Amino acid sequence: MYLALVVFSAALHFAFIGYLLCGGFIAWRHPRTIWLHLMAAAWAVCITVIPYLECPLTLTERWARDHGGMAPLPGDGFIAYYITGVVYPRGAAGVAEIAAALLVAASWAGFGVLQSRRRGPAREDSRDGPHAEHGPRE
Repeated sequence: MYLALVVFSAALHFAFIGYLLCGGFIAWRHPRTIWLHLMAAAWAVCITVIPYLECPLTLTERWARDHGGMAPLPGDGFIAYYITGVVYPRGAAGVAEIAAALLVAASWAGFGVLQSRRRGPAREDSRDGPHAEHGPRE
């Protein structure tokens, strides 16, 4: 049972990171999901910036490993154990974080462009009615 919890928490971690990196692009097709992505990005920033804040998935995996008699998750956590040295080289965490932030920013910029195109050009003054630009109807 503990092994299943370790696997499940690791899978959720990978899913979260995948959504963090791709969620803004998903919002291009499904605009209502942008709010979920904003919350995911805010959580990722908080986890990165606030030193005493620890991810509940990491806590869950540590607890399950401990109670299941498995090797402990290193103190650096999920990313250091599963991703660093595999997806990007050790010592390049800062570069990877900047690349992730740029990817998210690019997805949000693209989302903004698509949303402005979907809304069409802004009307200068709609108080005069739909025929204002053609003059009064006679």
